[in-house]
Amino acid sequence: SGTPYSIVVMSGADSNLESEMNLQVVFVHRISEVSGSASVQHGELVSITPMVADKKTKSCVSFGCVWSSGHACVYCISVNEETSKPFEVSEWTLVGDTPEKIAKAREEGFYGSDNIVAMDLFSLPHHVFEAQSSDEKMPQTRASSTPLPDPLPSFLPDRLSMHGTWCAGHDHSQDQILVAICRRSGMLEIYDLLDLRRSPSDVSPIWQSRGCGHGASVLAHSDQDIAARLPESHQVEAAEIRVFVTGPSLSLDGENDAEKDAWMLRSLCILVNTSQGDLHLYSGCKRSSNLNLEFTRIPLGNVSRPSEEAGRHLTKLRRKGIVSESDVMAFRPNRLHRFCAISGEDGLFAATQRPLWFVSERGTPTVVSHKSRHVAPAGGRPVPVSGFSAAMPAVFQNASCGFITLHERIGRIGSQRLTLYSGLYDVFSPHGVLPGGGICVQKVP
Repeated sequence: SGTPYSIVVMSGADSNLESEMNLQVVFVHRISEVSGSASVQHGELVSITPMVADKKTKSCVSFGCVWSSGHACVYCISVNEETSKPFEVSEWTLVGDTPEKIAKAREEGFYGSDNIVAMDLFSLPHHVFEAQSSDEKMPQTRASSTPLPDPLPSFLPDRLSMHGTWCAGHDHSQDQILVAICRRSGMLEIYDLLDLRRSPSDVSPIWQSRGCGHGASVLAHSDQDIAARLPESHQVEAAEIRVFVTGPSLSLDGENDAEKDAWMLRSLCILVNTSQGDLHLYSGCKRSSNLNLEFTRIPLGNVSRPSEEAGRHLTKLRRKGIVSESDVMAFRPNRLHRFCAISGEDGLFAATQRPLWFVSERGTPTVVSHKSRHVAPAGGRPVPVSGFSAAMPAVFQNASCGFITLHERIGRIGSQRLTLYSGLYDVFSPHGVLPGGGICVQKVP
């Protein structure tokens, strides 16, 4: 009795293409209303992060949930071979406002709250976000007899890019699952999942910065509580965040000489979708004077908020009774989707009011508008493209590196169209978006 939320694992036996897929429930874990580690109420489910697999053990996947109470939980589903249960679920809690903080937040106002509003899980080496000490920042000359540390960090500064594009190594043995949370106060915190497992009640972030969701030009690590500029005319917070890498796709072995050069065209980025519908893109870099990681905001040149036309269209649909005055749901489906190896590119697809692709052009993160036929304007639904998937089943042999979209059709409200794409060759070249040559044509307003 109690919570309506459960984790369900289903399995389907191998079958022929002509037969129907028969899925069976093999494991069910009911989520408790109260987190046992922190004794906090969950409330309603607000959002769920994409699942991230552990590349070391290859036997568990993790994902996170944000609750309406302002707290967040990380769940790990691992294979259990010792007991009769096939899977085991572990849970760790990240606390939002404490009772003492709630009273203080009432005095400080909207931005005085530490409630968690957005969350993401991703896999990167732990030391990417580690702060450098003064001794570690000293450059090492060729004449020095002290050898360089082995292995070298996976991300090194690249002086060829004005946006601080990074050159990454091929060794993924140091990758760890990291947890990023954004609070209503604008604080962005990065945690190591291993630290969260060891001491969930006394864990400290490995990297943190203020201004996330508030339009800060730079997100830089700081251990001190530095006051940041806050929006005054309206209240805004991060609704969804996603950490991703843009650039040419690389194979798992990474032995090709061409791929070694392609590492220089890959960038570590953060995309923030605010509660007002704005998109903030940040590119990571390490300056020569300060080797601590910081993210610089990149102007998009695109409007991501709903248009006035969409608002008038929604009002018309409601007036005619085609769309009902539905209640606002607490749950928010994911709109920021990471992808790999689509037309030779890694990046992110933003299924927002104006769908956009975030890719790399000559080592610089850039944005490309998504264009589809017979797509209805936003109004009948919150966003025109309501579904996206880049995980193609084996049946689509000609589109193994493609993707699928689900969008609202023009005409009858509620009708949808499922479209299969084999790639983005009308926008991308086979080896990425102009990775080092070619002609770029851009409309000048």
